[in-house]
Amino acid sequence: MQWLDSRGHGAGEQTVALVRPAAYPWEMETPLVAIIRGASALDPAALTEMLANLAAGETRVVVIEIESSAQRQPAPLEEFRLCALPTVACVSGELTGYALDLALACDIRVAERTAAFVLAEDRLPALRRLLGASRGASLIAPEPRIEAQTARDLGFVWRVAEKGEEMTDSLAIAAQIGSRGPIATQFAKEAVWRGLDLPLAVALRLETDLTLLLQTTKDRAEGVRAFLEKRPPTFLGD
Repeated sequence: MQWLDSRGHGAGEQTVALVRPAAYPWEMETPLVAIIRGASALDPAALTEMLANLAAGETRVVVIEIESSAQRQPAPLEEFRLCALPTVACVSGELTGYALDLALACDIRVAERTAAFVLAEDRLPALRRLLGASRGASLIAPEPRIEAQTARDLGFVWRVAEKGEEMTDSLAIAAQIGSRGPIATQFAKEAVWRGLDLPLAVALRLETDLTLLLQTTKDRAEGVRAFLEKRPPTFLGD
């Protein structure tokens, strides 16, 4: 995959890189995918502000680079979790504490093959919440360290990448998400995260309400037209 318009900003090392796949059918003045590098070393409030600024532009997906972090205390990540943009965690190293919290707060996780998730007792509820009752029950007496492939088998890692390929795989997934209608992906994310804390009947009602709201958008009409005309859709987020 070719990526164009790569640039960054931030003090010292580049913090945010903005990239755009070359093969997309539409022209965009700003990049499609943002990469936040070294996110586990960033303050949660600063990270959430970055996402809000990116969401205000044309960015459609954010790849969050997460490595081992010295910060071990819990950090408030609810605003980060509920940001409008889909997030893909690009994981390497041994995650514990805040770095682990951040990875679990992303929508999708890609882990380098030697990565590991170190679970303290206070992190188990968040992981069980992601996995649901059936798979979460397997963590009643978990191993303190979960390797990348085991995490993939459990279901909280989407893809295990070869060493050095985790960013490439993360960008490929981000590009696929970015090719979808941005309003549809935003509503899908909202239904998933907010639905986790709701009774099933209420969560299903929320999903139905969001689906009905989606039917009123121009992107939905464009999707139907593109299907009938047998061409790629051009979603504008309207």
